Amino acid sequence: MTVSPCTNRKDGQLMTEEFRLQKQIMRVRMKEIRKQLTDTYKKKADQKIAEQLTGLAEFKQAETIFCFVSMNAEINTYPILTQVLQSGKRLAVPRCQNGGRMEAYETGSLEQLKPGFYGILEPPGDCREVSREEIDFAIVPCLTCDLNGRRLGYGGGFYDRYMAKRDYPAAVICRERMLCGQIPVEDFDAVMDLVVTEAKVIRTSGQSRNVTTKE
Repeated sequence: MTVSPCTNRKDGQLMTEEFRLQKQIMRVRMKEIRKQLTDTYKKKADQKIAEQLTGLAEFKQAETIFCFVSMNAEINTYPILTQVLQSGKRLAVPRCQNGGRMEAYETGSLEQLKPGFYGILEPPGDCREVSREEIDFAIVPCLTCDLNGRRLGYGGGFYDRYMAKRDYPAAVICRERMLCGQIPVEDFDAVMDLVVTEAKVIRTSGQSRNVTTKE
């Protein structure tokens, strides 16, 4: 099925139901592409992504880092989470709630994480909530993204709502083979400041874009 872009545009953003259908079709296509990735490629790519990310100045300078806990076919974030804890930084992990809401809670050990919303591992209820003002750097998942920091998630809108009014840098991590040329966005879609893949780091928030590429 082919969905043509709608002609009603506002600041380059598509704003119709046809556009939302287009996003759903993109999700289906990208999930199929992800199924074709070999375990060898994913393991190598995830390791390099972790190295790229933990080498960033934003990561090194941050005292409190917000990072998702990976599951299933997502990029493995456990090396990143472990590095945060081992370096003495505060680790804030998302906890999803009804109504598309998400909050961050501090954890001092990955072993204390328990299945929560959608079966995603999260801190238990007695952990301390971390306010947005305390976060220095965020690491965000995607199904796919483009090089402008526009991401396509799974349709729940949790991260878009949570990241909408942030005052800290946020990086979206994506395997090279899952990148898209362009992700159309709506008014409520949050755009990330950095894109990190196994091959490059792209900063999208400055007047000029700085790209660091590794062979």
